[in-house]
Amino acid sequence: MPDKALTSERNLAMNCEHTDNLDYADVLKAVPGAVLVTDKAGCIVLMSRAAEIMLGRPMAECKEKPIRQIVSLIDAGTRRAVKPSYSRTLRHGTISDLPLNIKLVSKDEREFQVNGSCAPTRNASGSITGLVLAFCNVSADYELQRKLIEKQKMDAIGTLAGSVAQEFSNVLSVISGYASSIVESLIPTTRGHENALKICDAAEHGGQLASRLLSIARASDLASDVQITPVSLAKVLRSAIDLVKGTFDEKNIVFKTKALSGLPYVMVDQAHLMDALVNLFLNSAEAMPNGGIITIDSLARPIAKPANNLNPRAKAGVYVILRIRDDGTGMSKEVLDHCFDPFFSTKELSTSMGLGLTVIQGAVQKCGGWIKVRSRPGQGSSFRLFIPKAKDQKGISARKDRGFDARGKTILIVDDKKEARDKAAAILKDAGYKLHVAGNGEQAVYLYREHADTIDLSIIDVIMRGKDGKGVLDDILKIEPAALVIMTSGFSREYVRSYLERGSWGFIQKPYEAKQLLGVIERVLSQGTVHPRKNSTST
Repeated sequence: MPDKALTSERNLAMNCEHTDNLDYADVLKAVPGAVLVTDKAGCIVLMSRAAEIMLGRPMAECKEKPIRQIVSLIDAGTRRAVKPSYSRTLRHGTISDLPLNIKLVSKDEREFQVNGSCAPTRNASGSITGLVLAFCNVSADYELQRKLIEKQKMDAIGTLAGSVAQEFSNVLSVISGYASSIVESLIPTTRGHENALKICDAAEHGGQLASRLLSIARASDLASDVQITPVSLAKVLRSAIDLVKGTFDEKNIVFKTKALSGLPYVMVDQAHLMDALVNLFLNSAEAMPNGGIITIDSLARPIAKPANNLNPRAKAGVYVILRIRDDGTGMSKEVLDHCFDPFFSTKELSTSMGLGLTVIQGAVQKCGGWIKVRSRPGQGSSFRLFIPKAKDQKGISARKDRGFDARGKTILIVDDKKEARDKAAAILKDAGYKLHVAGNGEQAVYLYREHADTIDLSIIDVIMRGKDGKGVLDDILKIEPAALVIMTSGFSREYVRSYLERGSWGFIQKPYEAKQLLGVIERVLSQGTVHPRKNSTST
């Protein structure tokens, strides 16, 4: 009894030889997969409609041409050409699967992740008459799996970076505090004084490194904590430019901006946007090793259909489009397609982790925006950041124009480390605030109970000997449930939130600069509702 499979294969082969009797071209149009049929010389005789679409070539263009000339395959990892052994299939009749992790490249340079197989066709006598090549487009499944793996990698490195940054910040806070104390106690221009200043500079540089680590940790989780508030785009841009300008001047890189003062307010997390801009400037600088120009401009427009494929959280509304262009080396299509992928880098592994653009994308996505990039080799790169525009522009501007008056505001500082208390007190005194200072939790609660009717804001360190920040916060909220409080710590906001568990409070992470501390205080006092004055301080 003849083999059923062989009989079916021979019948198919016979029909392939007599397409006049049955039009297989019409049959293949209904086949959902990409299928190509060749003659014994390896030249194409039939193609499915799906194959025409994937190849970007009509059947008329491909007919009677060698399959190697029409089908272009590359290794998805190495980008090298893959050449299946069609001749072996034609000679020996072996059925074979194509190599894994390959891409089919169309005529118009589109790429499809595919799985494929190659099998011989036979006539009634069993002789090989050609081959059948079938492809299955698995791009969607492959992309989903790739993103899942990258997410797992980012989660791991984000957890590590966040943990290291927390511990690093704690150590730096102590170093900075003691070094500042030494600076103040020594005679200026002496050797000891100069050495202490160098320690302070090193601690400040270390604080910047800790911030970069934290930006990596934040980029690892799209759902991580953010504070979306109306922010002056002009102010953040100026701060970001000032931060890198000294280094860029040495590299002959200049900024060209258009009317920064006219930029609107946007709804973002200010720290995250700052991270994004600095990383973007550094990325542009690396593309201009011999110097160049970074051009910044913007426009605002309503967008009814946001780019949800670039950020599922994006909603219809008015967006500020911030465009940052450089005249650097530019990016090839291959690099452009992967530039936001975690751990993708064109630099040596020893010099880059490939997370710069990932941090930028994460920061913009968290505020409901997205990024588009245009670039060509030798023609520079253009990054367009789509950022939600704040609705009440006039109201915000009016409040900002009035400025913030610290006079008459009283702040309670609570920290068991003298250097930290003194640093905060000096900053706030210079800004015009009145102060109460406590060196431990018990003293802090006593001072608040005695002066609750005049204290506008309390700044409390989380980790203290004896009654810690959690205990102080609980007691203050018992005295005044609407009290305005800023917690401070070398640990992250997420850790502090999990530790405190309750209460409404602002946060600033150590080590901080004067500008950062004053900015947080101003925001809390401006946006918060100052609790009503009480007639009695007894509780």
